[in-house]
Amino acid sequence: MPCSTTQIMDKRDNESLAWVADAIHYVKLPDERHRHETNKQNKSHGWTDRQTFALMMILGQCISFMNSGCLSVAIVAMVSSSSNSTHGEKEYGDVCPVPPGANDTTSPEKEGEFDWDEQLQGVVLGSFFYGYASSCFVGGLLTDYFGGRLMFGASITGLCLLSVLSPISARTSVGLFIANKVISGLMQGPLYPSINSLMASRIPSHLRAKYNSICLAGGMFGNVISMALGGLLASSSFLGGWPSVFYVFGTAGILWGILWFLLIQEDPSNVIMRDTIHSQNRNQNGLLSSLPYLLQIFFSISWGMGINRLIISGRISVLASRRISSAVGMHGAGLSLVAMCFVNCNSSLAVAVLCIAVALTGASFSGGYLGEQDMCPPSLVGVITGLGSMVSATTGFIAPLVVGSITLENQTLSAWRMAFLITATVYFICGTFYQIFVTEKVQPWIKSKTNAESNKF
Repeated sequence: MPCSTTQIMDKRDNESLAWVADAIHYVKLPDERHRHETNKQNKSHGWTDRQTFALMMILGQCISFMNSGCLSVAIVAMVSSSSNSTHGEKEYGDVCPVPPGANDTTSPEKEGEFDWDEQLQGVVLGSFFYGYASSCFVGGLLTDYFGGRLMFGASITGLCLLSVLSPISARTSVGLFIANKVISGLMQGPLYPSINSLMASRIPSHLRAKYNSICLAGGMFGNVISMALGGLLASSSFLGGWPSVFYVFGTAGILWGILWFLLIQEDPSNVIMRDTIHSQNRNQNGLLSSLPYLLQIFFSISWGMGINRLIISGRISVLASRRISSAVGMHGAGLSLVAMCFVNCNSSLAVAVLCIAVALTGASFSGGYLGEQDMCPPSLVGVITGLGSMVSATTGFIAPLVVGSITLENQTLSAWRMAFLITATVYFICGTFYQIFVTEKVQPWIKSKTNAESNKF
């Protein structure tokens, strides 16, 4: 029997309502949609696109930190030992004695070829952050315009190309070397905006604590490699010693960049102190300096997974998890640095306390590091992250200048205590500010724009 006109219109209305319901579900309920996609991926067998994305993010972060942090290791071999003089022995008991065998010359290391004093070294070490701080906001704008995939890959690959050119720059002039590092910092401006943009568009909110801590742990693993392997390369004769640090790390990053652009697609639908223990040689310095970051990797991932379980089980809210994680990461690290003021000349205890301080900061990967992802949609997370990174990056060049001025010709316990207390104060002030004003909700002015886009759809 043929259908009546009323039946046909009812059928069309039902189909339209179903389409509208699907559209509303897609636009306004992304977390539920992501959970459905997550369940499908969890049920699937084999390697998934999301796992490929996470692995490449980890490796990218690792490569980035290797190349941006290797200078702090290489500079020990680059600078002559006569450039680092201690004139603080006027105060009896304020300088640690040189351990037996520390000045053993039976196997002398190659003398550095650059005569840079502590202040110039501070400028060199901080030059990267001059560029980084000035490019974070622009990096956020570029990320929102060109997309996270392009900016993340270009940022790291560009840094690595400049890293390969670092030895030539340094041997040409210190000015050219500083310029190289400033431009390297400029290249890194889009790094964190692109990370947050990629995470916000590809990872649902209830999984971000876990994935964010895992992906950002790649950076800490990069610190481990930079300190440990960098120390070995700098003290070897391979490719001239310290230049090999830049050559090896830079080449590794260029190879990663090729893989990134081949494997990762833009459309989310297609991818669901500087070492303070002066009594060791360069090789041992690198290994000791990497230990805190190695511990931070395990702690940050374990903490992120534990917090993620508590959120999913309903035992704590998302907001509570952010506050707890940041309190452990910032106030805990601040207390550890205060404890550093009391270790005196006990080098083993100093290493232990520093390890605790750095490891505790890993909890912040499940706290403050998620602020932009919680409060902003993917379309705006890049520029907001850029603003935050621009402010925070200023500490990268302020800190070496401040510490350099405090310890210039004054490598004493009291000088380093002052440096530790200043850092601890910054942790306490910023951590308390975060606890007071943190929120996990999308801000009203962002909501209005998102709703307008949904109504347009």
